[in-house]
Amino acid sequence: MMRGLWRLLPLLAIGLAACAPGGPERSLDRGQATVASPPRTLRIVARVEADDLIHEAGPAKTSMPFRLFTAGLTAIDHRETPYPVLADSLPQLNSDTWKVFPDGKMETIHRLRLGLMWHDGTTLTAEDFAFALRAFKAEVDWGYAPGSATVIGTYMDAITVLEPQVLTIQWGRPYPEAAAPQFLPLPRHLLERSLDLNDRDAYWGLNHWRNAYVGAGPYRLERWERGAFMEGAAFDGYALGRPKIERIVLTFGSNPSVTVARLLSGDLDVAVDQAIELQEVVALRQDWVPRAQGRIVLSPVQLRYIQVQSRAAYANPRALLDVGVRAALLHAIDRPALAEAMVEDRTMAADAMVPPTVGYFSAVDRAITKYPFDVRRTEQLMAAAGFTRGNDDIFVSPGEGRFSAELGGISEGQAAQDSTIVADYLKRAGIEARLNLVPASLRSGIGSDELNATFPGLNTNNNSLNPPMLGLHKFTSATIGTPQNNWRGNNVLGWSHPEYDRLVSVFNGTLEPREADALMVQLLALLSRELPTLPLYFNFLVVAHVRDLNGPEPFAPRTTYHHNVHQWEWK
Repeated sequence: MMRGLWRLLPLLAIGLAACAPGGPERSLDRGQATVASPPRTLRIVARVEADDLIHEAGPAKTSMPFRLFTAGLTAIDHRETPYPVLADSLPQLNSDTWKVFPDGKMETIHRLRLGLMWHDGTTLTAEDFAFALRAFKAEVDWGYAPGSATVIGTYMDAITVLEPQVLTIQWGRPYPEAAAPQFLPLPRHLLERSLDLNDRDAYWGLNHWRNAYVGAGPYRLERWERGAFMEGAAFDGYALGRPKIERIVLTFGSNPSVTVARLLSGDLDVAVDQAIELQEVVALRQDWVPRAQGRIVLSPVQLRYIQVQSRAAYANPRALLDVGVRAALLHAIDRPALAEAMVEDRTMAADAMVPPTVGYFSAVDRAITKYPFDVRRTEQLMAAAGFTRGNDDIFVSPGEGRFSAELGGISEGQAAQDSTIVADYLKRAGIEARLNLVPASLRSGIGSDELNATFPGLNTNNNSLNPPMLGLHKFTSATIGTPQNNWRGNNVLGWSHPEYDRLVSVFNGTLEPREADALMVQLLALLSRELPTLPLYFNFLVVAHVRDLNGPEPFAPRTTYHHNVHQWEWK
C-alpha cells in the first residue's frame, strides 16, 4: 500500500506546487522596481508537541522547541566538547573558579557574557539564575519529579549573585558536569510575583509557559497554536549571534508515514525528535536521497537490550540466575544480523552498553567480555548448567524441566519486531521464549511500576544513553524497586553487585574527565562479565533534512541536541 502511495507522491508534489501561492510578480518594465522575495522560512516537524516550555520531556522528545526558544549557561557539541553559551567561559577545576572542599561540596564561579537580554528586551543577569534555582526547588516541594534534563538542580544547594554578571553555584555534592552545567535561567521580572504566592497550579498555569513565553534562545516565540504549530523569529540579542535563518515554523506529526510524505512532497525542510524512525528511512533512501533531494543523519543514542529478572522470588526459570545460562542466551542471538534487520547497519550490534561514538570506546572494547553468535557455545554452557536437548529440541534438565522463559516487550512498532526476531533466535538454539507483548500504555502510568519490576523472565526494553552515566546509574542497589518504595526504583531487574555499587559511588565523586572515563570502562567490563542485561543493538535517532540546508549533525550521547540550530543556514 505504501509503495503505491510513494508512486503517487511526485504527482502530489506537482499538485501541491500548482496550488501553492505564487511568488511575487516581477515586472518586465525596466523602469519598475522588482519586488524582493521574503526570507525563506525553515519548516521543521517534531513527533511530539511539548506540553509547555517549563520542563523538557527528555532530550529525544521535545528538544527542538527548547533549543529554539531557550538558552542555558553552556551546551555540548557533537564531539561531546562543552562550550559557553550565556556564560563567558568555563570554570577550571582546582582554580579559583572551581573549588572542591574536604566534605565533597563544591563551588563554581560563572561570569556571564556582556549585554545579555531576554526576548522582551529586559537585561538578563545573574539574578535570573538564582531565581531559576529557587523556582526549581519550589517545584520539587510541589511534587515535581526531576527528569534527565533537570536533575542537575538536585545537585545545587544555592546560587549566589556576586555581581550582576557573576554568579556562584554551591554544589551539595560532587557533580562531574559542573564546569558546563546546562542550567536555564528564568525571567525573574515576569515570574517572581507568581512564585512567591506558592501556588503550584497558578504558577504552572501562567501563559508565560505557553503562548507568551519569553526566553533567551536564538529564536523569539511569536505564535503558538496548540496542536498545530509554533512560529519563531530570529532574535538579534542571542548570546552567540543572530541566527542565519530568519524565521522558523515548528509543526508536529505523530504519524511517521505522513512525515515522510511531507518530506517527499517538499512540504518540510527537516524532521527531528523522532518524527521519523528507521522504518521510514527505507522509503527515503529509495527515492528522496538518490535524487539528491535530502540527507539523513543517524545518531546511535539509545540501546535496545534484554532485561533479565534477578529477583529469586520472580525469576522463572530459576536458571536465569546462573550467569552461564545468561551467556548462553546471548551467544544464541545473531546480533549483527538483528542490527541489520532493524537499523540496516551491522556495526550497530552491541557488545557493550555504550555506543562506539563515546570517546573512550577503544578502552571499553579491550576491557569487555564478548559473546559472539555461536550456537555450539550455547549448547556447551547449557550443558554445564545441567541442560540437554529434549525430544522437541528444547533444553530440559532433571531439576527444572523444560527451559521456557517469558519474553516480554511492547506490542507496537520496532519493539514488537525485534522481540519477535529474538524469540525466534532463542527457539532455534533450543531455548523457548514465550512472547508476551503488551501495548506501551500498560508499561507507563499508574500501576505500571510493579508490572515492570516483577516480570518473570526476560523483557526487551530501551536504555536511553543520558549523561553523565549513559543510563548505567539504574543498576545500583540503591535504585532497586521494592514493595517498600512502591516499586519506584529505576533498577527494575533487582540486580545488585557490591563492586558495581562501589564504582558508581566513586564515579559520583570523580571530577576529572579521564578518571570518570576509566571508571565507566570498569563498570562496563563488570556488566559484560555478570550480564544482568543482554545488549542487542543501538537504535538511531533520525534527522532528515533537505539538501540545501546546512547544519544538522549527528549526536553523541552527551550532545545538547540541535545545539547549533542558530548556525543552520541555506546553501
